[in-house]
Amino acid sequence: MPASPEPSVPSARSRRAPFVPGVRGDMEAAVASPEAFAKVAPSVPRPVAYLLDRRLCAIPRLGARDVALWEWVVSYAIAQHPDGLPERIHEPAIPVRPALVAMSGRTRLVQPRGLADSLVRLLGGERQELSIDGAFRASLPEWITPLLRRDLYGYLDLAALARFSTKGAPLLYRHLVGRLAADRVRYLPDAPSHVVTVPVAELGEILGMPAPHRMGPLRIRYLQPALDDIADHVTAFTVEAEEAKDERGRNLAVAFSVRLRPPEMRTSAARLLPAEDLSFLQAHPDAPAFQLRASTLVKLGSALPSRRVTQPKAGSRRRPVAALGSEMHAWRRIWLAALDEALTGSALTPGHETSPYRGQRLLEAITRDGADQAFWAFVMAEVESPDLQARLDTGAGIEPIRILAAAERARILRFRNARADRRRALRHARAEGTLPPSTPKSKMTDLQPMTAPVPVAPL
Repeated sequence: MPASPEPSVPSARSRRAPFVPGVRGDMEAAVASPEAFAKVAPSVPRPVAYLLDRRLCAIPRLGARDVALWEWVVSYAIAQHPDGLPERIHEPAIPVRPALVAMSGRTRLVQPRGLADSLVRLLGGERQELSIDGAFRASLPEWITPLLRRDLYGYLDLAALARFSTKGAPLLYRHLVGRLAADRVRYLPDAPSHVVTVPVAELGEILGMPAPHRMGPLRIRYLQPALDDIADHVTAFTVEAEEAKDERGRNLAVAFSVRLRPPEMRTSAARLLPAEDLSFLQAHPDAPAFQLRASTLVKLGSALPSRRVTQPKAGSRRRPVAALGSEMHAWRRIWLAALDEALTGSALTPGHETSPYRGQRLLEAITRDGADQAFWAFVMAEVESPDLQARLDTGAGIEPIRILAAAERARILRFRNARADRRRALRHARAEGTLPPSTPKSKMTDLQPMTAPVPVAPL
C-alpha cells in the first residue's frame, strides 16, 4: 500500500477567518443625541432571510418607531454576542437612553413611556416602568436566531428608520434592501434601475395592511405615504412604483424601480494600497483649507467601480472591480481644476453656473463641510452627471492637458504661499515675544569614530 502523502501546510488564505460584515459608523458617538445619530447615521448588516421575513409586519398596531426600536434591540443583542446568538435571546439590561435616541430621528428625545409602550407592542408582557437613565429587559422571539445566520446581507440605515413617520415606510424599506441584496445589486454608474415586482396580496402583507388587500385602500393609506417617506429620508437609493394590471384592468402587482445612488463617504471603506501609491497621494500638498487626506482618495477608489476594466454582469457573485490608481489621480486633477475655476472665476463649462459643487458654491461647501466632504460630493455629482470630467478628457486634445497643468501649478503656488504665510506669522510672533525664540541648530565639531562591536564567542 503506497504511503499517504504528507499533509500540505495551509496557506494564509485558507487560515484567514471568514469575513463578517460590521456596523458602519461609530455607534457610541451616534447615541449621544438625536442630532448626532442623524449625523453619524450608523448602518447595520442584516441577512436576506431576516429582511424578507414578514413576521414583524404582522404585529398588530405596529408603528414606525416600533420598527426603529426593534432594529436597535437586535443590533444590541448581536453586539453582546460576537461569537453567535444563542437560541433564546434575553437581554436583561439594555440602556434606555441610547434606545430613545434610536427612536427619535432629528426631533426631541422620545419619552421613556413611549419606549415602554413600544416594547409591549413588539414583545408583549407587562409594561415596564422606565427612567431615562435606567435599563429595560427584552426577550426576542426564537425565530430571530436562525434568520440572523450568515448569508447574503444588506445594510439598514438606522437613522432613516428613526426618521420615518409612517408605518409602511420602514417595512417597505427593509423589504427593498433585502431584495436588492438577494439580487446582488451593486452601484454602477449609468446602470439601469433594478425592478422589484411584488404581487398586490404580498405587498399588503409587507406594508402591514389587514386583509382583504384591495389596491385602492392599499395605495392611498399605505403605499403612497411609504414612498413619500422613503423619498424624504433614504439616501442609498430612489424608488418609483408602477402598478401592473391585466387586460381587464385588475391590479396584479406593483413594480418598484429602484435606482442606487452614488455611495456616501461615511459608508465607504478604504482598501489596502501599495506604499508607492500612498506616498504619491501624500506628496502633493495643497493649502490647508483645500488639502485632501490620502484616505479620502483611497476610499473614493474603493467606492467607485473602474471604467477601464470589464465589470461583472448584474447579479454576478463577483464584486465590481474598484477604480485603478490612475483613475484616482485623474479625479484629483479634475478637483484641482474645479478649485482653480472657483478661485479665479474663469468658467470652464456651463455647469459652472448650475452644478451644486462648482464655482462659489464649491468654496462655500469647503468652508461648511471641509475639503474632503466637498471633494466627495463634487466627484459623485460628476459621476451622476458628467460635465467637467468630459471637458477635461485628456484624450480629446491638448487643451485639457494645459488646463490640468495650470491647475497643478496653481496648487503648488497655493501651498507655497500658505507655507510662507505660516513662517511669516511665526517670525512675527517670536518678534512680539508671544512665542519663545527658535532653538539654534547645534554644530557637531568633535566627531568621534564609532567603535567596532566586540565579537561574541560562540557557546
